[in-house]
Amino acid sequence: MITLFSRTTDPEDVSVLLNALTERGSTELDCQGLQQLAEGAAAAVAELFDQTDTSSHDLWFARLSDTGEDGLAAALCAAGDRDVREVVASWLLSFGWVQFSRAGQVWQFNTDELCYWDQDSKEFHWSCNHQIEDLSLAVMCQYIDKQCGLR
Repeated sequence: MITLFSRTTDPEDVSVLLNALTERGSTELDCQGLQQLAEGAAAAVAELFDQTDTSSHDLWFARLSDTGEDGLAAALCAAGDRDVREVVASWLLSFGWVQFSRAGQVWQFNTDELCYWDQDSKEFHWSCNHQIEDLSLAVMCQYIDKQCGLR
């Protein structure tokens, strides 16, 4: 994701996250567990990051390598049994948008808005102010399903 700015995980993503997790002092996992956590988180970042964001390689490197309280490594270390995708989505929401596919449509949301991708115009269009207080990826999926009449 860092190198190609695409929905693929590359070795740099995993290495940067693994280093941040190690520096953060994650003592609950062995080396293999840390490697799996870094791989899972890197895959989730590649899947969910906002591809319309024009952030540079350097900014994403800094975001993924952050060992501070607001960094992904801290969120992953504090996550316990939470789903890694949910942790990554929450972290992405702390500074921007989350993009994902649902019900045959590409969506993006932040803490206030929900937008959908219009294939004809090749841009996101505003759908609504969702007003969801306890926001997560799973809650947004349920919201979309309800709005689209899928459940």
